[in-house]
Amino acid sequence: MKPGVAKRAGGDHENWVCQHINERHGTEYERRRLMGSKDCGDLTTPFVTECKKAGALSIPEWLRELEAEIVNAQAPTGFIAARIKGRSEADVTAYYAILPMERMLDLLAEAGHLPPRVDREPAS
Repeated sequence: MKPGVAKRAGGDHENWVCQHINERHGTEYERRRLMGSKDCGDLTTPFVTECKKAGALSIPEWLRELEAEIVNAQAPTGFIAARIKGRSEADVTAYYAILPMERMLDLLAEAGHLPPRVDREPAS
């Protein structure tokens, strides 16, 4: 795929994720501008949203990128919105939400589904 086509397809992917969140929750988030090494995720959410569209899942690489973006954005948490190959690109409900186990457990505790941590501070 040519670079311009890939960039446009990635932008469409980010727009679909953003539109889905906005329609589902009545928010007005937008796509972020590219920020290079100071990247803070793909959307202007108060948490990091990193959108991925790839033929193969590169989860370890994506999680390292997500953690760096959470630090850059000084955000409490974040997740990866990954498109499943073979599904409609515009059907965001069929995407995977990927995040590290510790972040998921922290979110469940914050929502009251688990007791607070007793072993150490929350993931940062």
